Parts: sequence; C-alpha cells; structure tokens
Amino acid sequence: MSIDFFDFPVSVRDRIAGELPLADLLNLGILSKGAQQVSRLALRPHACEMKIKFERGSQPMLEFNGGICYQPLAPEFDEAQLETFKKHIKQYFPLFTNNLKIAISIKNQGSSNFVAAILDLVHSSKFPVTDLNLEEYTGNQLIMKSLFMSSETTSLSLMCRPTIYSFRDEIGPALANKVLQNQKMEIFWSIWVTPEMIMTNFKKCKEVILHNHSYDELDVIRILKHWKTGSSIRKLSLNVAQRGYGARLFIELNGDYVFDGVRQFAFQFMIRAMLPNCFVIQQDITGVRAVIAYQENEAHGELLLDCDSPLLQY
Repeated sequence: MSIDFFDFPVSVRDRIAGELPLADLLNLGILSKGAQQVSRLALRPHACEMKIKFERGSQPMLEFNGGICYQPLAPEFDEAQLETFKKHIKQYFPLFTNNLKIAISIKNQGSSNFVAAILDLVHSSKFPVTDLNLEEYTGNQLIMKSLFMSSETTSLSLMCRPTIYSFRDEIGPALANKVLQNQKMEIFWSIWVTPEMIMTNFKKCKEVILHNHSYDELDVIRILKHWKTGSSIRKLSLNVAQRGYGARLFIELNGDYVFDGVRQFAFQFMIRAMLPNCFVIQQDITGVRAVIAYQENEAHGELLLDCDSPLLQY
C-alpha cells in the first residue's frame, strides 16, 4: 500500500525531506507548489552551486554541486530547445533563498543570442555569479552584459572580441560609476580596456590580467602611479608598446631595485645579485609593496605588478 507524500503530517514531511540527497530535493521541489515549499525549507542548510556549461562538442548542461541535473538529448540545439533549457534553469530559482551561487562556462558553442539569453536570465535571478567564463565570441553587448552582471564574481574570464575599435569610447561612459570587485579578471581581447578603466573601474579587483593589447609607456606610468595612491589590485599583468621602457619606469616611480635573496643557508656568504628587470614600489598610505617585473620580446614589453612575489621577503 503506497502513501502519498503529502498525506504525512507537516513535521513528518519536513523530516523526510531533510534526509533526502540534494538531487532528490531538487526533483521534489519542481513537482508542485506544495513540494516547492517543503524542498525550499530542507535546502536552507545546503550551500549550493548551479553551474551552466556549454562547451565544445557537448550539449548544454545544468549541474548542481557537480552532479548533472539536466542535459538535452537532441543532437542539435535550436531555439525551441533554448527556451526549454531556460525553463529548466528558471524552475529551480524559487527553491533557494540566499544559499545559491551560479557559475557559467560557455566555450565556443551556441550563438551570441544564446549566450545573451542565459546571461539575462541569470542576471534577473539576483543570485550571485561566482564564475563567468566566455570563450570565442564577438559582440559588444556580451562584454557589457558580462561586466554589469559580474561586478563581484570570484573569477571573470572573457575571450570576447569587440566588433569595432570605437567600443572603448562607448563602454567608458557606460561604466562611469561601476567599480568591479572580482577576485580575478582575465580579458583576452583588451583593446577596449583604457588606462582609466584600470585605475577606476578595476581598482578593487585583486588580480587583473590583460592580453592582446599593448599600452603606451606613459599610460603604464600613470597606471602604476595611481596604484601607489591606493588600489586593491595585488597582481596586474599587461603589455607595453615600447621596448627599453624599464629605466624610465624605475626613475618615474622612484623604485627600489630588487636583490636576489640567498635561499640556502650554506651560501649566505655570497653577495646578493641585483636583478636589473625588477624593482619595488610602495603605496603611499597603506604601505603595501609590490614587485614590478618586466621583460621584452621582439614585439613589445611585458609587465607584471605582484604584491605576493617571493622577492618581497628579501
């Protein structure tokens, strides 16, 4: 003889739900309004991460805490399936209060419209996005959406190309009052990232890595001088257009040369060697120190600011 779950007293239902595995709780919660309330209560102690994945050679996938929750079976993913996929994502939102975080990883799959639809849906949920990784897309709007929805993500990785060079003139005013606070921001086509953005919009990020664009020597000096006045950036990596820029950086920033510390007790009698491509700068108010390391190749210079460099201990 079977007994309907909702024939049990409320206290018994809640206790049964509290013993269910996460996957079963999720499945229970989407059955009905009553089941949603039971599941929502039982899910409160759980810290959950929803991950939306759509990667090369695979169908889009919805995961919770590493377990696959939904994946379309059809070999081709069309607009109708996109709507179904969005519904599957959306139906789980009412099950959570403040215990859900979302990660998105979409790599070279689906149209830009698909990506934009997923970003809009997640943004409307108001749940925090911990990781956002987009690869091989072209579109100014995708870049804008990504920045606006991920101001406090743990990790933001954008491999999106702007469609026109003047995009940097459009995005500047749009981000005028926006301060991002990502733990790590990596931008692979950073032609649209101006020195002003690094100094203002990115100043509270912990790690900023910029690829495929070289900055003028004077702009780099401005960025580093601004860092000295106060910035949360602990690691900054970018390219410099000019070669032979190291000496000017050292003079302009009033740096102290880094000496290669002796790491083994047996060789402490040796004179420490000066590292000509490294020097230390320090923030004026906080006293935070950073190693500036630079090297050159045939095309441009590469510069790294690092507050956690082991060279700071010597």
